[in-house]
Amino acid sequence: MNRTNVIYSLLLVCLWLTGVSHGQTMEKEMAIQYESPVLIQQGQVTVTLADFVAYLDWRVPEEEQRGVLGSPSRIEGLL
Repeated sequence: MNRTNVIYSLLLVCLWLTGVSHGQTMEKEMAIQYESPVLIQQGQVTVTLADFVAYLDWRVPEEEQRGVLGSPSRIEGLL
């Protein structure tokens, strides 16, 4: 076999393998676990740092967040 035939054969094998792989379904699962420090716990209610940050992002506009975090009374009000 000359070099051209080898290259064509490799090209055909690559194309065939590419066609075969497009028909396959792949499933991937990922489990992420993050432990956040507890800020407040009263009875069965627990507020973590992650909960506080999520609430802050949801309820307080980004340009006002620095002011909220600089005021203990405003933080207390949010918690």
